[in-house]
Amino acid sequence: MLGSGFGSLNAKELVSSIQQVFALAVQNKWVVPTVSFDLDHIQDAWDAPSHPRPIIII
Repeated sequence: MLGSGFGSLNAKELVSSIQQVFALAVQNKWVVPTVSFDLDHIQDAWDAPSHPRPIIII
């Protein structure tokens, strides 16, 4: 079985769910560890591990 699950919600329900997740993130002070790379170092970002999350600065 393969799929994203997007077909099980209409657009209004999907937006509402996303809003709830973001509200919980703020309420619980979720933090996503990141490491920043300048665009000039894009290859380093591609080669970096996924944790902490690599972020490209444009």
